[in-house]
Amino acid sequence: MERMILFDMNDTLVNTMETAYLRNKYCFELLGRPFPAYEEFVKIFGQVDFPKGMFRWAGQEYTEDFLRYYPSSRPMHLYKPLYPIRELIDDFRSDGYKIGLISNSSKEQYLKKLDDIGIEESWFDVVSLEAKRPNPDVLVSLYDTNGLEPKQVIFVSDSLYDYYLSEKLGLNFIAVLTGSDSMDMFLQAGLAAPKVLNNLGGIKGKNLPDTIWNSRNERVL
Repeated sequence: MERMILFDMNDTLVNTMETAYLRNKYCFELLGRPFPAYEEFVKIFGQVDFPKGMFRWAGQEYTEDFLRYYPSSRPMHLYKPLYPIRELIDDFRSDGYKIGLISNSSKEQYLKKLDDIGIEESWFDVVSLEAKRPNPDVLVSLYDTNGLEPKQVIFVSDSLYDYYLSEKLGLNFIAVLTGSDSMDMFLQAGLAAPKVLNNLGGIKGKNLPDTIWNSRNERVL
């Protein structure tokens, strides 16, 4: 039976949030403006668009200078992989999986991240960019066009929203705690504890089938 493992990109494969924080903090230091603690940044990052977040912390009058400084922050704070990705992909490919990637990043952002972490686009069999979840069509198109059923797909993500979407579509789901959503959040939502992992290292190798197929999800009331 053919199978696909589908990876979310941001904060599952790549340390997007940490990098964004360091880049923004660098620019605010050049502006001579205080920047919020990481915990406060996490609450806002990805929840509002970039200009609104920046205006909240610095004020609109600093926009021009901020945008002028930002390009210089990129080489100082490159994206990093959250796990040795080539090793992970090779492991699953050798076990017969198709490899998929999904991201809300633009093509330009996606290619910059791949370049930073040393990944080639050809490593993935299917890619969906600018994927605005929780739109189910984004996921359906990835496996449907490859002739796969939902039960043949494993979606790996740090996002609780992705778990809800997977449940709606009947996909298998594994959570990694490398983003802002906590273990308690996933467990309260009903994801079985063996499917909540600290990082991608927990799904490497032959332990994956037991982790997925033998654990039932059950919403905690």
